[in-house]
Amino acid sequence: AAARNDGSRWAFRAGINGALSARLSATLMAGYAAVFFSRGPESDSPTLNAQVRWQPSETVKWSLGYDRTLTAAFQGNFHSNDRVATQFDLLM
Repeated sequence: AAARNDGSRWAFRAGINGALSARLSATLMAGYAAVFFSRGPESDSPTLNAQVRWQPSETVKWSLGYDRTLTAAFQGNFHSNDRVATQFDLLM
């Protein structure tokens, strides 16, 4: 069995969130993350979260976002994740 590799994560984010118009809103957060381990490679990286939300009517909502994170992993020491997500809501 492999020995456990103790580590720690440090992260900081700052940003803004608010309405751009009556039907459009956005979130933007930027930061920095680092992971440190007792053995093996370490990593550091900028982080980002951006999302735009549009509500064309009272019953329809749509959002599009991007997220970049850096975390500790079960296999290997760290995991960098970039993802794009969208969501559509229709209230009937």
